[in-house]
Amino acid sequence: MPEPTPEPAPEPAPEPEPGLPDLDDLLTGRRSLKEQLEARPELADELEELADVIGMLRELGEERRKKGENILSDDFLSPADDDEEPDEDV
Repeated sequence: MPEPTPEPAPEPAPEPEPGLPDLDDLLTGRRSLKEQLEARPELADELEELADVIGMLRELGEERRKKGENILSDDFLSPADDDEEPDEDV
């Protein structure tokens, strides 16, 4: 009985060209969008749309953070009603 031939090893992913910023650097803020646009002019439209989405997500995050801060400050800084019974755990 012939032995099965081993499958060829998968080829490794191509290394990014040195000097070109990768998309992960853009998303994490290590590189600016301007650097990406200069390095990859063929992706200008996609990168501009991505920048718009990133900006919207940042704005939404800021709004949620402010809303959370307001909720916390209202809960902890508002005077307690005298009608309420104090918590037994505190």
